[in-house]
Amino acid sequence: MVDRAGTEGVWFLGLWATSRAFVAATRAAGVPYHPARAVVHARGDRAGPPSAVRYRFRSDGRGPLHVPYEHPGLRDLTLRAEVRAHEEVDASSGLVRWLTARWSAYGARAGRLWRFPVVHEPWTLRRGTLDALDTDVLDRLGLPPADPELVHVAAPVHARFAVPRPVR
Repeated sequence: MVDRAGTEGVWFLGLWATSRAFVAATRAAGVPYHPARAVVHARGDRAGPPSAVRYRFRSDGRGPLHVPYEHPGLRDLTLRAEVRAHEEVDASSGLVRWLTARWSAYGARAGRLWRFPVVHEPWTLRRGTLDALDTDVLDRLGLPPADPELVHVAAPVHARFAVPRPVR
């Protein structure tokens, strides 16, 4: 999305974290985090992107706070996926840049829209292949299937949210 000042950002339908304290703090700020149980098993070189990743995720459906714009389909989600990494991709332009750039996140709090500047180092990305996927997330949110799949694999980055600013 682009706000009236021309600042690009992402409106997240939902985000999940394993720390209930982090979830409570971010939801109080208007960012739609949900508590979850998750396991990520990555194979490969620890210094770079993994060669394969297996994800197991389950939201626990017991959010500590109610967010007015929360979609009911975000409760009790499950996802199991396996991806393989291939060659490194240039993330400096086009769709890949747009999907992975450092943007702002938006959230609603106290009846206003807020922008949360996000800072993180660039990802080193590899093109990926989806070997297995078991989830009903898109159906539950009323979204069409992702066809064709666009899959990338990246090593973790450290993201930081800056002080939120109201959107005028």
